[in-house]
Amino acid sequence: VFSVKDYIRFRLPGEAYCEATDISGSGLMDVKNACFDRAILEKLGIEEVYEKLAPLRYSSDLCGTICEEASRLTGLPVGTPVAGGMFDIDACAIAADITSPEEMVTIAGTWSATSSGNLDWILENFVDKQKIPEGKDIYTYVNELVDSVKPEDSEVYFFPFLYGSNAHPLGKASFIGLTSYHNIAHVLRAVYEGVSFSHKRHIDKLLASRTAPEAIRMAGGPVQSRVWVQMFADVLGYPIETVDARELGALGCAMSAAVAAGIYKDYKDAAEHMVRISERIYPDPDRVKIYQEKYKKYILVSNALDTVWGQFEV
Repeated sequence: VFSVKDYIRFRLPGEAYCEATDISGSGLMDVKNACFDRAILEKLGIEEVYEKLAPLRYSSDLCGTICEEASRLTGLPVGTPVAGGMFDIDACAIAADITSPEEMVTIAGTWSATSSGNLDWILENFVDKQKIPEGKDIYTYVNELVDSVKPEDSEVYFFPFLYGSNAHPLGKASFIGLTSYHNIAHVLRAVYEGVSFSHKRHIDKLLASRTAPEAIRMAGGPVQSRVWVQMFADVLGYPIETVDARELGALGCAMSAAVAAGIYKDYKDAAEHMVRISERIYPDPDRVKIYQEKYKKYILVSNALDTVWGQFEV
C-alpha cells in the first residue's frame, strides 16, 4: 500500500497518501493518466487492493502538517508543513534544474549498469589500499591511475552489469581484452569508460526522438571526479554541467519542501533561488573521436555477449 517513505510521511501528519514518483514504480499505476488501474490489479489477482490504496499526491504537494504525536516523538514543531517527497532520481533531476523537456541530466548513482557502485565494488575487491601514498585519499589515487593511461592506449572493456544490465536481462559484468601487459590502471580506466559508455547507450536512445541539448547536466558520485566528468563529456560529445552541491538528492527534496511550504511557487522558481551551476566542461575533440571508435567496439562486444547469456544459470 505504501512505499517506505510514504509510510514515514504518513506517521508525521497522520494522513495517508501515495506519492507519484515512488508509487509509479510499483507496477500498479496507469502512469500516463496518473492513476491506479483496477484492470492491472485484476490481472495481478489482487483487485481487492484497489479500495485500500491511498490517494495520489505529487512531490511538492502539501500532505498535512506535523501532528502532536509526531512532534512528541521527533521534536519537530506541531504544524510544520509536510511535503510529498520524491524518488531519489527525480530529486537529483530537480536539483540539477531539469524543469523542462528541453533539458537533460545523467545521473551516475549507486546502483544499476550506469552506477558508480561498479567502481566501489572494484575498489573493495581489487585495489591494494597499502599502495595508496600517505596523505592521499583513495579517489584521488584512483583518478591519477586512470589519467595515467591514455584512452587510445587501452583496449580493455568493462561491461558494468554488476547490478543489472541495460543490454540484456541476464547480462553479467565482464572484462574483455585483458592481457598480462595490463595493470590496475588499465582496469580502473575500463571501469570509468564502461560506466560512461553505459550512460551513452541510454542517452543515444533518448536523443533518437528529441532535440539534442545544449549541454547535459550530471549528478551522482562521479561528479566529484574531474577526470570522470571530462570523460563523460568526451564520450557523450556534449558539454557537461555540474551543480554546486554535494548531495543533489537532498537538495531536490529541500526544493520540494520549499514549494510545498509556499516559499516558492514551483520548481522553476525554487531552482532560480536554490540551484547554482558550478562549471561547464567541454569535450576534447580529439578524444571524442577516440571514444567514438571505442564505443563502437563496446557495442559490438556487448551484442556478441547477448547471444550467450541465456546459456548461463541465473
